[in-house]
Amino acid sequence: MGPGKILIVDDFKTNILYLTRLLNNEGYEAISANSADEAIKMISAAEFDLILLDIVMPDTDGYGLCELIRKSTLNSSTPVIFITSQKDEESVLKGFELGGQDYVIRPFSDSELLARVNTHIELKRNRARLKCLNEELEKTVNNRTLELKTALAKLQVSYRNLKEAQKELLRLDQAKENFLRIINHEIRTPLNGIIGFQELIKANFNDEKLNNYLEMMHISVKRLEKFSMDALLITQLKDGMYKPKIAPFRMENLINKVLEQYSRRIYEENIRIILEIQESEIHSDEQLFQFAFKSILENAIYHSPKNQPIIIKGNKPKENYYQLQVLDKGKGFPSEIMNNKYKLFINEDFTDNRPGLSLYAINLIMRYLKGKLKLANNSEGGASVHFKIRSLATLS
Repeated sequence: MGPGKILIVDDFKTNILYLTRLLNNEGYEAISANSADEAIKMISAAEFDLILLDIVMPDTDGYGLCELIRKSTLNSSTPVIFITSQKDEESVLKGFELGGQDYVIRPFSDSELLARVNTHIELKRNRARLKCLNEELEKTVNNRTLELKTALAKLQVSYRNLKEAQKELLRLDQAKENFLRIINHEIRTPLNGIIGFQELIKANFNDEKLNNYLEMMHISVKRLEKFSMDALLITQLKDGMYKPKIAPFRMENLINKVLEQYSRRIYEENIRIILEIQESEIHSDEQLFQFAFKSILENAIYHSPKNQPIIIKGNKPKENYYQLQVLDKGKGFPSEIMNNKYKLFINEDFTDNRPGLSLYAINLIMRYLKGKLKLANNSEGGASVHFKIRSLATLS
């Protein structure tokens, strides 16, 4: 696109020649008309980037011609700069009211005129670009709307086809949270039955091989139970269905409570727990943070070699923050985990060995609690998980 095509309308040839030479030297294409009639023919035949219009002409003044320009098909939005010798405010305001964009008072400097010319041509082109973008956007939105309507129509057809076969299930669709709670309940109820039968069998049959099988079954059942709880919590947090329970709690009490739940595992694996905890009270959702800490501790116990320590450090560097770190001596996080820390699922290799579901849930929890989660592999071996939890009592 060239510098611009400019129409000069003036009844004095001297003025036309001067402006034509000035604009041509700057690379503009200057076309002239020495009367209103001639100008009207030109604006009806071609679109211009700018019109320089003398206000005082014998057959009609520039104001009248400006009105005609604004009604034209091709140049209704073409910027008009009035060239005038009239300095009174009334003349200037009248020019703006009739659609002029700017004015230059004779005598003028070349630099002033060229600056105004360049500015208005750029503005016109930018408006044209914006118009094109808006048209493209409108077209895209219309197309997308049509696609969505088509997709919706297909979904509605599918919904009607499945309605008879899924009447009871679709009743639950009115409340997603209730639906997920029912699913969670329906998984945990038979699991509790299985656990109960396991205990009965253990109590009535003293067989070491059978007990080993029962223990393996117990581990699988607990993992399935945890999976259902993880999935429910993730959905609640993502969909904003979780109801917060912000209250003060002591971090050392939470840690000891979780350690007590895993005391048997810790004893059987001969794992030494090293606590370096600064006692502190913090306002947050204790149940939610306990879930996050419990998942990390379970992972550390699972991957720690026997007779190796797990170090739990906690301190309060600032009034409204608490930092908690869990370090183990295991193999550390695999590269697939480190490269995809917070994705919901990573790959099939991890589906039987602590998949990324819990990490995803923990990351959602820390976001919800306005905290931070950092995973790392220690240079001397093992994994490190660093929590930074913020007291929510000061937040409104």
